Amino acid sequence: MAYKPAVTPLLALAKNAGGNWESVRGLDVLLEQGYVQFELWTGRACPKRVVAERVRARVHEKL
Repeated sequence: MAYKPAVTPLLALAKNAGGNWESVRGLDVLLEQGYVQFELWTGRACPKRVVAERVRARVHEKL
């Protein structure tokens, strides 16, 4: 898992090695954590699509 860059040399090596290795984008993990935290803190379902769109837009603004 990595945030920046999304694919590091180690993640690329793991992906190409085959077997049971799987890489996960750090941003995707961050979003999943945020969804659960939102629900725990507010008691409401997280609007995942809206949150993901806004977070990804902000990340792309910074690049």
